[in-house]
Amino acid sequence: MPQTRGKSWLPSATAESHRSQAAERLARATHEYRVRAWASAEASAWEALRIASVSIDAGRGIEGGRGIEGGRGIEGGSGEAANGSEGAAPRSACEQLDIARAAILEARGFTPLVGSRDVDAVRRLARSHRTTVLRGDDVDDVSAAEAIDRYLNEARKRLAPVAAASVEAAEAMDLIAAIYLARDESKTLPGPTSLCLRRAAFQGQSENASLASQLGKQLSMVGLLDESRWVLSRSLALQPSPDAAVELIAVLERIGDSERADEVRRFAREQGWEVRANTRGVPDVTELTPEEFATISRPVSQPATGPAIGSSGPIGQLPRHLAVPPSLSGTAQQGSIAPSPTNVVTDRPRESEVTSGNAATSPDVQAGSPDVQAGDGNPAPRSAWRRMTDSFRRLW
Repeated sequence: MPQTRGKSWLPSATAESHRSQAAERLARATHEYRVRAWASAEASAWEALRIASVSIDAGRGIEGGRGIEGGRGIEGGSGEAANGSEGAAPRSACEQLDIARAAILEARGFTPLVGSRDVDAVRRLARSHRTTVLRGDDVDDVSAAEAIDRYLNEARKRLAPVAAASVEAAEAMDLIAAIYLARDESKTLPGPTSLCLRRAAFQGQSENASLASQLGKQLSMVGLLDESRWVLSRSLALQPSPDAAVELIAVLERIGDSERADEVRRFAREQGWEVRANTRGVPDVTELTPEEFATISRPVSQPATGPAIGSSGPIGQLPRHLAVPPSLSGTAQQGSIAPSPTNVVTDRPRESEVTSGNAATSPDVQAGSPDVQAGDGNPAPRSAWRRMTDSFRRLW
């Protein structure tokens, strides 16, 4: 039986097997994201990130937060247990991930306090948290918005070493960011949280052009133009692409650096890319004369194609819900609609119209009557409405 160094048991998994599992779980999360199964995609992506962290620890001989060889973890910290403070760095990727996720979740607690001046509430909330981001500092002037940024910055610093040690971990962070933006639930702080995750992913994998491009686009959307310019320039230098060039030109024009924007545009033309000159979100403006505008514009109102309500056309040509019941019309024998509601009140039907038993001439047996079966013309059983109207006739 082969002996493993420093172990009295036989392992059942290796760093490579954990890495394969992380890749499989990441592929599942990507599929769930594409079919918009947001909750499943988020759970699978976080699980892929956790398995990738386990793979990192397994590759470095770290079991349960303690290093088997040398006692040094992912950041080369000391042997003290991690507590989330700046001085005591955690000794494993799993510990880094746990602290980062706790900081992300705890940052959401400050959301109801954004915009208020209740610094005491911010202080009390920070003291109750697991992470120690605001402990030991003068938090008298720390607002809720600043507290959120500091918590997410702590999460970024914890996640960046994990992303540096595993490409799968970095890709999982980028996917989680995309899921948060797609779900767009205010309680999860989708914008700040996704920016934190993408910054950590790119900080760990600074040679990945795709991660740089995604981060640069989001930075541009929130108005962080200087950082976006640097990240997009990095992406274009690593792997030239039309998307990165378009985004960079838009950022440079928003900053006012037209000279640099023209250089990127010339480079794009040399590559054979079609790059629009206008910035993103600003449509092209075409000037038209009044005559030209009239020729391409549709008429505001269309002429009526059917008889108007109140005209003398036959009832059968109008929709049933617009036709006046013949029994309520003073001119039903002529098949016309009463021009005003006053005729219904003042014009009583003649006795011959009420007592006539001929179904062919009686106004009660005209088209659209609810008591005549469609097609054969045979009277249907008397309804409650018919019995009520007959009682009115008897009163008259």
